[in-house]
Amino acid sequence: MEALPDFPHITEEQFLDIITRLHALCTKLTAEELQGWESSLVQFPNLSPFLRIRNFLPSASPFQWHNLATVPQAREDLEAEDGGIEELIEIDEEAIDRSQSAGGEGLIRATYDITYSPTYNVPVLHLSVQDASGSVIMDLDHIQKLFKGLRSEMMQHVGIVGGLSPTYHPELGTPIFFIHPCLTADAMSSLGMGENRSDYLIAWLGVVGGVVGLYVPPAVALEATKCHS
Repeated sequence: MEALPDFPHITEEQFLDIITRLHALCTKLTAEELQGWESSLVQFPNLSPFLRIRNFLPSASPFQWHNLATVPQAREDLEAEDGGIEELIEIDEEAIDRSQSAGGEGLIRATYDITYSPTYNVPVLHLSVQDASGSVIMDLDHIQKLFKGLRSEMMQHVGIVGGLSPTYHPELGTPIFFIHPCLTADAMSSLGMGENRSDYLIAWLGVVGGVVGLYVPPAVALEATKCHS
């Protein structure tokens, strides 16, 4: 069933279907069409599945990344069969080299994990940022400076950004930032779109994702529209 009768709220079953659809859609597109997006559906025993999207961002910011307060990535805290988690969080050195050789020296990596909130019945966006050396940035002020959208008047009005906070990953238990979902449903209701499974997540990303640099590539949005039509 395409329609979401409880929109803007969704069930966990609907969430799993929605993230599976988006990931499947991304696998059909070329790297050029994805514009740097790397999508993976993370599933492990005894953990709720979630969608992970990675992207490289240019360090066009008013400060130098090598001066940031960083913390080592806690790889040893993550355990998974066959090294699954370690593989998921491993820095893609070849991708960094490719980006730098293409004139993208100083690129940083953003990892976005989309999980489900059983309390608010909406998706939740989690954010982890690594500098060019691979260290995880856990300074909220620097994160806010990086993503200028955090201070946009529109998002301040909606109230979503005010909930950006450090927390622990709901599935992995690692330090991470997240955008609190308490006002997500209200923001979704005002959109006038996203009321079906095919484009719900695209609409949601339009509300939440751009605040922290997660923009939907046009080809992804177009393909989602085709799936709905």
